Amino acid sequence: MSDFIERRIKRTTIAAIVSIYCLAITWSIHSFFSWIFFGLVCYFGFLRFYFLYQLAPPVFKTTSNDNTSSPISESLKKRLGLLIGIAATFIIILAAFIFSKTGVEEMDQQEQQPELQNPSVVDESDAKSLLENGTQFYENQQYDSALKYYNAIGSGEKDFKESLYNKSLVNYDQKKYPEAIRIIRQCIKQFADYADAKQMLGDCYSVQQKQDSALVYYQQAYQQGGRNPQLCHWLGYLYDVKENFDQAKRYYKEALSLDSSRVEIYERLAALQPIDSAFYLSLAKRWNEKK
Repeated sequence: MSDFIERRIKRTTIAAIVSIYCLAITWSIHSFFSWIFFGLVCYFGFLRFYFLYQLAPPVFKTTSNDNTSSPISESLKKRLGLLIGIAATFIIILAAFIFSKTGVEEMDQQEQQPELQNPSVVDESDAKSLLENGTQFYENQQYDSALKYYNAIGSGEKDFKESLYNKSLVNYDQKKYPEAIRIIRQCIKQFADYADAKQMLGDCYSVQQKQDSALVYYQQAYQQGGRNPQLCHWLGYLYDVKENFDQAKRYYKEALSLDSSRVEIYERLAALQPIDSAFYLSLAKRWNEKK
């Protein structure tokens, strides 16, 4: 029986150690996993203590005629002391790790955060200032702070449409695509001629592999004057995927007229126009060498 319990003690000890390693590995990933492995550490630690108690239950009993401890009770006392020491060490290390991690994060945030006014004390009529402050936070990837400034811009302000666009962009960068779509649709509903908003909506659909919807809004943005190399590049690509090569070449060439450094377009045009492949490949090589 004691051999069986000894094996259980070894197994639970190994399981607890593995759980501790998993806790350390997953700590920076997500708190959900950390709590799971922390619970496993506590669970296996409790089982180890329980099996140690089963191994020598007379430890808590004494005889009236003999005050000396039995060899079994002495062994168990040593093991219990070791277990308490391990548990205390783990708790101290865990607490130190938590406090050090929190301290480092706070220091990093203080170093990165620009000296900007709190949105609650900024004059909300100054929409341009709010927009600029929000953009500074956005560029530092402090998205919550950026949203506070964008949300402070009222619907009656002339920069309101930019605030809606930027809020959608914040959610897009955080991969919160449904929320990004909801906000940019609100922007398009109020500002139907805003080409950048149409392109943003196309980006939201494209990243979710909804290419037909993306093409519709890219085309609307283009028709409303959104002539930029990225939009033309995406239009060329989507028509290329649909095997509408004439349209694809048209938009690819327009993208190059706006940004001649797009090597991937040269390489694709070389395949679409074999007669001019040497010319396009030479341009691709030239731009590759410049990078």
